[in-house]
Amino acid sequence: MTVTEYAFQKVADGCKLNFNTSFFSAVKPTTTAKNMKAKKPAPPPLAKGQLWKMDDKHIEIMEVGKTLTHYRLFQSQKRVPISLGGIAAVQAYLKTNGAKLIRKAAPAKTL
Repeated sequence: MTVTEYAFQKVADGCKLNFNTSFFSAVKPTTTAKNMKAKKPAPPPLAKGQLWKMDDKHIEIMEVGKTLTHYRLFQSQKRVPISLGGIAAVQAYLKTNGAKLIRKAAPAKTL
């Protein structure tokens, strides 16, 4: 078998050829369609005016800063105090409790 025949056979088997050395070497690809897993879409980042629903609670995002967020955690109360927490902590809380986004953001105010 010649070098050219060997190269064509390896390409037909799904290998990639490495021509950087004086010898041809066949390298199998490490990732295939079977090895790749489908990723779930990332939840949207926190934004002012979002309303998240859990089993029996709601979280309304009031303000979002660089590292902290102001939010209201309520069940069915009318007047609820605003709490302050880290963005990562609030996102982790939403993820662990299986929160679903109801309202994307507050409507823009027009003057």
